[in-house]
Amino acid sequence: MTRVGIIVNPASGHDIRRLVSAATVVDNSEKGAMTVRLLAGLGATGVDEVLMMPADLTIARAIERVSRSLQVQGLTAPLPQLTWLDQPTTYQARDTIAALAAMVEVGVDALCVLGGDGTQRLVHGRVDEIPVLPLSTGTNNIYPVWTEATVAGIATGLVATGRVDRADGCVREKALEVTCAGRTEAALVDVGVISDTFAGARAIWRPDHIHEVVVCFADPSAIGLSAIAAAVTDLPRGADHGARVVIGDGPTVRVPIAPGLVVEVPVAEVTPLPMGETTELMSVPGTISVDGEREIERYRGEPATVTLTDGPWRIVVDQVLRATRLQRDTG
Repeated sequence: MTRVGIIVNPASGHDIRRLVSAATVVDNSEKGAMTVRLLAGLGATGVDEVLMMPADLTIARAIERVSRSLQVQGLTAPLPQLTWLDQPTTYQARDTIAALAAMVEVGVDALCVLGGDGTQRLVHGRVDEIPVLPLSTGTNNIYPVWTEATVAGIATGLVATGRVDRADGCVREKALEVTCAGRTEAALVDVGVISDTFAGARAIWRPDHIHEVVVCFADPSAIGLSAIAAAVTDLPRGADHGARVVIGDGPTVRVPIAPGLVVEVPVAEVTPLPMGETTELMSVPGTISVDGEREIERYRGEPATVTLTDGPWRIVVDQVLRATRLQRDTG
């Protein structure tokens, strides 16, 4: 039996950046419809069962309504059996963590995670070697991808059923592990040293509060802290190293720090961060952000380090589909 897990974060895309910028909002009804499109793609490739993290009523009702409509009209192949995990719902990150643990224990063949960067980073270190399809429904969306869910479901199903090998359809991502005061957090895009004293609203949109940024990769078309690195160094997603950027006296770059917010940031220093290397972060009272959210509070600038390490296996949709075409071409 082929099983795939689906995690949908009902809170993704609802942070303060909707108020202080022109951030995209994906409502929970659309998340439910996206889930049905995923199911259609998974069913078309022969996935037998989908394990689903419990969702709020808006998402669950949308899944029931849309899937019933498709099935009644005969517009899609049979959908996989949908099994809802039996776990309490707190609308906190612990829901995702508990769902991941349950799916890994059962032994899913692939995972689909719907959420922003904050949701996706919870996957690191919790899914072993299971391939993951990160689908974007958040505010800052650098790590997850914007892909039609039907096609994403097809690609995930092809990997889960073994019709496309992981080596042909996936890439090994990088991750940052930041440690401070006995606490370790992971990031799949960036870590920032921020002078805001409290985590508060979590999101970052004030450039004058940023002191240092460490990135796994720097996409020139992305927004957020990694856009600072992208403006001063060439660091594609598949590079074998990361980078550390110090904010201060130096040339000024103009970057999109949040949706609709373009600001000027002075850059003092840029240095590469090799894979496996640990570096100390600046001792600044405030907070440490992971993937654009203030997460660790440092009231007195407590010592902190960050290490570049291996991340999860990411399913690359177009790479999977090209692999199937090559299989047909070679017979």
